[in-house]
Amino acid sequence: MQGTECGMMTPECMSMVKPLRGIREREQVRARMLWLRNLRNRKHRRERIAAQEERLRARLSDVIAEAASDLSISVEQLVSKSRTARTARCRQIAMYRCRELTEASFPLIGEMFGRDHSTVMHACELIGRQLGPLALKMRHELKAA
Repeated sequence: MQGTECGMMTPECMSMVKPLRGIREREQVRARMLWLRNLRNRKHRRERIAAQEERLRARLSDVIAEAASDLSISVEQLVSKSRTARTARCRQIAMYRCRELTEASFPLIGEMFGRDHSTVMHACELIGRQLGPLALKMRHELKAA
């Protein structure tokens, strides 16, 4: 067995390692090398996911700002604890737009608004139902913009 099977060690590196006595020892070394490779891959995966989430958060912030501008309400009011009818309605519309314009999950959108994911689900369902047939047309127009 050569040390390059898992892509971790070259033959030069293997020559510096003490000679292996038997098959069990070789398998232990191979298992350890595979474990280290998987550990490194998980770290890179976490970093990629974190970078993706950061870009998504930036996009959500832009969508929230656009919605606030279009609805003549401040971003602070949209993300506030206020439950007045106007603010709640504008918040629901903004949540719907966030969901339609991004691939963000309900929990992430809820986090951006300081709300639970079920609140975002309700808002998206409510606004989508109220828009009815216009929802499909609006969906295509929003995604084209």
